[in-house]
Order: sequence, then C-alpha cells, then structure tokens
Amino acid sequence: NHFGIKVCMGWTGPWVLKSDDRPDDRFRKYNSVAESYEDHSQFLLKPRYQKLFLLSTTDYKGWRKA
Repeated sequence: NHFGIKVCMGWTGPWVLKSDDRPDDRFRKYNSVAESYEDHSQFLLKPRYQKLFLLSTTDYKGWRKA
C-alpha cells in the first residue's frame, strides 16, 4: 500500500491492522506494487477528488493543498 489507503465501505480485499489515527486502523493490502498504483488511480476518481483534476498536473502545491 504505497499510498496509505485505508479500508472503507465497499472494500472486499485483504487488509492489515496498523496504528495511525486510531490504534486499530485498517489499511488496504495488495499483492503487488502495480495493484497498489491501480487502486490509487481508481480511488482518485471518486467525487471527493474531482476538483483535483481542474488543477494543472504541474501544480504540486495545489494538489497537496486540495
């Protein structure tokens, strides 16, 4: 999990238990780096992140802030 994506509703894959915001946070677990990157790409397609795609791909400060 290269991006620290936590388990949320709809996740049916494996997960690992780690202490982060809470001592029992569940993070998604992947079989490969490629799987982690693919899931991250799909994750960013959620409505919550749509405003990011209005920014320039070189606007790293805007992406970080958003």
